[in-house]
Amino acid sequence: MPKKLTLSDVKKYLEENDKKNLCSLISDTYINSDTPLLFRCNVCGDTFERDYHHLKRGRFSCNKCAQKLKK
Repeated sequence: MPKKLTLSDVKKYLEENDKKNLCSLISDTYINSDTPLLFRCNVCGDTFERDYHHLKRGRFSCNKCAQKLKK
């Protein structure tokens, strides 16, 4: 059985994998990988929620900025 992640594990993953520094973690609690965490988009300043599963897929920016970055 895999070890349960902590908030510091999520922060470490974000630091190592968000090379463009697209978001900052605001949440101060971590429940599980399906529970949304609160982030601030470093591109536009909006806050958004993203669960750890989506974060692992490389979705670091808010939906609005993700569309702009694809173009």
